[in-house]
Amino acid sequence: MKMKLSNTLALGAISILATTGVVISLQNQVFAQSNNCPATPKIGYRCYQDRDIRARSGYPGENTGRFSYSPPTGYRLMDYQETVQSRFGEGGNLNVDFVRGGSVTQIRRVISDYNKALSDRKSRAESYAQWSIRVGGETETIEKALQENNSRLALLEDSYSNVDRVNASVTVRGRCTRVVLGTCADNQGGKYEGTVRFQLEYVGTPASISAANDEVIRRIDTALQRFEQEAQAIRQQQQQPQQPSQPQQATSSSACVTVDSRSGWQHFNLPGSFTKVTSISGGWSVDTRNYSSVGSSGHNGRDAEALAPYNQYKFDQQFPFGALLMGSGQGTLWIQSPVSFSGSFGAVDMRINDADNALGDNGGSLQVCFGN
Repeated sequence: MKMKLSNTLALGAISILATTGVVISLQNQVFAQSNNCPATPKIGYRCYQDRDIRARSGYPGENTGRFSYSPPTGYRLMDYQETVQSRFGEGGNLNVDFVRGGSVTQIRRVISDYNKALSDRKSRAESYAQWSIRVGGETETIEKALQENNSRLALLEDSYSNVDRVNASVTVRGRCTRVVLGTCADNQGGKYEGTVRFQLEYVGTPASISAANDEVIRRIDTALQRFEQEAQAIRQQQQQPQQPSQPQQATSSSACVTVDSRSGWQHFNLPGSFTKVTSISGGWSVDTRNYSSVGSSGHNGRDAEALAPYNQYKFDQQFPFGALLMGSGQGTLWIQSPVSFSGSFGAVDMRINDADNALGDNGGSLQVCFGN
């Protein structure tokens, strides 16, 4: 299911630690309008969590309200705000202690290792282009994984991203308002009641980052094996001595493939060379529970408006959700209807326009037929 996003607003002004307790900021004032912090949102998803803190005291004693807070798994602490509901007596200032760990260092190391592995596979995939093997879909998948990893690194540049725990406390003291003959006659107790709002942003964990990258690497490694087989066949054909020309055997006049909505890039070897997409039939949806099936043009109208907040789940931002995509040497093409191409092809890569990590709620398929 496509996840509902919150609206966010970031202000660049740096806050000063204020004894009034209206706002105390780590760095930038960042306001997230959702208090729902899901376990696995998109990278950069912002939310907040509130923690109440209370302290009371009578004269001459004192009392400390305290709590310890850790951001949810995968989130980093961007900012916090203190709101005071009630305070009197002496003291009552919020004290915050940041406990920093090594999680950020580990995430950076994991991403660095995967970026190196992905870049190596991208170079290998591109090397097969010399054999006229279509590698555009695979290189785009690698580029998107690299972009996602680099987005995480950009979020970690914040100097406060390595806060693993926050210890907060408030101490209040009672105050004598009237002394008679050296003795306190009127005792005003101390009181503090407030809320600390922690502003959070999702980056992920080493485990979730590894899982996402491993899935991409497995898919690319499978494609690289296929590329090598195709290149080997071409090499063997080139090494064979030329034979006297024979009457050319007839190839299939048409061919059809089924493109599944729950898979990413799908490679099809065709029984011959073709220059046209002659027909497209069937239907699919990027969310079968909430949106009706559509054809190769994708979701439009009211469905497109309803899906607009989730555009980060598109595989290609240029095209609508549910569009039929075809890989080519010039990049990704949107196949809306029967179309002719300038050259012939004997293999094709196709998919639905939906991100690889959002295919689980898809349904349906399209049948695409080719001819000359």
